[in-house]
Amino acid sequence: MRERFDGAGVAFPVAAPDAASFGRDEDVLVAQQLFLREHAARAQPEALSRLSFPEGTELLSVEIPVWRDDLLRELRSETPVSSPCVVVSAGERAARGAPQSAQAARDA
Repeated sequence: MRERFDGAGVAFPVAAPDAASFGRDEDVLVAQQLFLREHAARAQPEALSRLSFPEGTELLSVEIPVWRDDLLRELRSETPVSSPCVVVSAGERAARGAPQSAQAARDA
């Protein structure tokens, strides 16, 4: 669940951002629950499997500094923009039982 610039809430399955719901926070969550329930009832198994993630998957918010290139260097100021990121454990490290936390992934 995220808040848009205009104050409206937005929520969507990580693997299906085109299925986003917008509106008041409580309405958005209800809309997502209804969508996922109906989708699960009629979707093919392959489509459903795309909506699940392995244990240890984390959602992080990463701040990215952004500035305007068209301004003189002395006038530039960084504006932090928050971007959601999904950290999915995979590969050999996950199979060996390596730490699954986002901190461990950053330290690797």
